[in-house]
Amino acid sequence: MPPAPTSGPSKSDATRTAIIAATMEAIGGRGMHDVRVEDIAEAANVSTGLIYYHFKNRQELLRAGLTEALNNCMPYERPVGDLSPADRLYAALGQYLGTEAEAAKQDRIYAEGMRAAVFDPALRPALTSTIDRWESATAGLVEAAFPSGAAAEARPTAKALTALVDGLQQRVRSRLIPREQALELLRAAIDAAVEEVQNGDR
Repeated sequence: MPPAPTSGPSKSDATRTAIIAATMEAIGGRGMHDVRVEDIAEAANVSTGLIYYHFKNRQELLRAGLTEALNNCMPYERPVGDLSPADRLYAALGQYLGTEAEAAKQDRIYAEGMRAAVFDPALRPALTSTIDRWESATAGLVEAAFPSGAAAEARPTAKALTALVDGLQQRVRSRLIPREQALELLRAAIDAAVEEVQNGDR
């Protein structure tokens, strides 16, 4: 006797997924502060009452949306083209200082996660996982840019460079420095890190 066909997600699960997807889009589009439950309901094509059936309050809704967004955030693109290893590393990190729509969306989600996790410990695992993926991807590019035998330096250097980008990101977003200056500082940091490892390898 053939096994019974498995059913797809229930209507309730599908509704919850649609609500979270709409919340993710809203957070990425304009940040958490301006997200209204009514806007989420309209985007997900559900009533506000149905949202409160799945989430007890706005905070729980935003936490679920931000957690899912962080789990799908960074690194969003790998550099392509005929680049040297150091240039590939620079391009990979420089994209997080970008102003195009996708970079701005990813940046906003990440920045919202950093801020919210200060007060909401429930968000920290997703944020930690996001940072770990970013550092791991960067570490591979760092290792390729360094001389052979310097693999031990890859993860610490990736951690330092991504932390630098975190700070530069906020200054660019706050319009404290122009993006071009942030990119120059990033390039200087990468060149200094490569030179330091090269000198230590002699």
